[in-house]
Amino acid sequence: MTSARLQADLTGGGGVADVRVEYALSGVAPGDSVAVTLLDYGLAMPTHVRAGEAGEAASVPVVLGAARRARLAVERAPDGGARLVVAYQVPLPAEGDGGGAVAHLPILTVDGASEAATPELFQAEVRVPSGWTVTEAFPTGLVPVGSESALHAELPVVPSVVTLRFRTRAAGGVPLPVVLNAVALACIALVGIAGWRQLAPRRP
Repeated sequence: MTSARLQADLTGGGGVADVRVEYALSGVAPGDSVAVTLLDYGLAMPTHVRAGEAGEAASVPVVLGAARRARLAVERAPDGGARLVVAYQVPLPAEGDGGGAVAHLPILTVDGASEAATPELFQAEVRVPSGWTVTEAFPTGLVPVGSESALHAELPVVPSVVTLRFRTRAAGGVPLPVVLNAVALACIALVGIAGWRQLAPRRP
């Protein structure tokens, strides 16, 4: 494997994320197959996997615990090399009572070591709904770039999952830091008023 690119779109509605992963491969030829692994994260388990640009249905069965494994066909890349393209949908969680939730996007990975551990081996773009506020992301390198609704990352390894902790802005209410600052300012104002009343001369 020489590179991996993840594109995940969570903005389509319907309670699912559309995930596409493309691997550039070395040491294999178009028509060969490679071993892949997809970890089961419960609710976030893809129900269907499509392989190749033609989107042919593929099965990735459970073989051990939470691990699903299979061999998928490699196709010719536009540059003449070999690549593996997979696409699938991941169910998204509903918000909890606290107005927040955690979304897990499992990544189908190609078994075996990469050809070179370059800083940009894995590139990711994750688009989230405009009404979301992402409070925490894994990998930690996944950060907004240019737009609050698009998160990007470049990593030297391919993670098995992308995790987003989020809340919707409508349900989030007033952020806790704003509340704490308001309380602190109110306390300072009360202390100031009390001090001024103690120091002010009293009328006879």
